[in-house]
Amino acid sequence: MSSVPAVIVRKGGFLNGLFYGFFGFLITTVICATGVGIYGMRIADSKVVQVLSTTERLVTGVPGWLDALFEALPNWGEALPPAMADALHDRRDPDYREHVDVAVRLVPGRYSEHRQRAVVEVVNNGTETISLMALRVVIADEDGVPAYERAVYVATPLTIEDEWRGPLLPGSTRKFTVRVFTDDPGDYEVSHEVTELRVWDPAASGSAPDVPEAPPAADAPDAAAAAMTTDADSAKSAP
Repeated sequence: MSSVPAVIVRKGGFLNGLFYGFFGFLITTVICATGVGIYGMRIADSKVVQVLSTTERLVTGVPGWLDALFEALPNWGEALPPAMADALHDRRDPDYREHVDVAVRLVPGRYSEHRQRAVVEVVNNGTETISLMALRVVIADEDGVPAYERAVYVATPLTIEDEWRGPLLPGSTRKFTVRVFTDDPGDYEVSHEVTELRVWDPAASGSAPDVPEAPPAADAPDAAAAAMTTDADSAKSAP
């Protein structure tokens, strides 16, 4: 008689494996979600404590850096690079339009008759540097009904890319094209309107050189009289 124990193998079916797999996945998901939730609660608790402590210090007036920040706000422009600081010092001058010539005309598109191009040409005939100039270009049909409009910038405080074309210097001419779209091909008219015009103010930016005033010259007769008085006093005091 053999003494080897018998091994009993139980074969599970498809439903049995699906049951164990589903509940195993469910238990794993619950454990992971619990860990994430506990970690999130700890982070939220620490942030709430920081916010409350910061609020308490603000109310009691402990942080001196806040007062220093408010004191430094009026001089924040001095910390900027010169190019950006100068760009922020301009003034609105609508009357300067008398020194600016603007011409806008339509030309046919290259690839589609529904896509036309508006050629904008601006001449600065004055002595000021235009830091910002905006135009409203309107395309109207034969009956005068606006079919398309677009805002374009002729000049911007800085030169970067795309529509940031930079300032327009005195005596300069700027020409560029703007794509316009129309529903139907036909005869259209274009018009423009100046909606914003600002010029650079060198006095406000501090870029204008400060010429020190010369001290007032001494009056010649007064100087001569003072010299004679000094000589007379010296002669009286001599033995």
